[in-house]
Amino acid sequence: YNVNADEVAGALALALSADLLDFVSDVSGVIQDGVVVPELTQEQAEALVKSGVILNGMVPKVQAAINAIDQGVRKVRIVDLAGVFGESGTVFLSRHSFHDH
Repeated sequence: YNVNADEVAGALALALSADLLDFVSDVSGVIQDGVVVPELTQEQAEALVKSGVILNGMVPKVQAAINAIDQGVRKVRIVDLAGVFGESGTVFLSRHSFHDH
């Protein structure tokens, strides 16, 4: 079997009713024009994938983040190890949370 760790993490977060899910990566988040994008909606993330800004191994990570949001995790973040305990990375918020943010 080939199991994607990001998908497993999303399923665990949902099963545990987690409010926050961090996907720890070797990059500090979704990068556009050399800068970390601080927040993304599902629509923005899908547009960045379609336009080729989000590539390679970041695509399944972004898809897993979107899926986790869709399934009820309130906040999902892609971050590097150095940023885990800070406020860095790219945050994916549910539509409800995004409007409240």
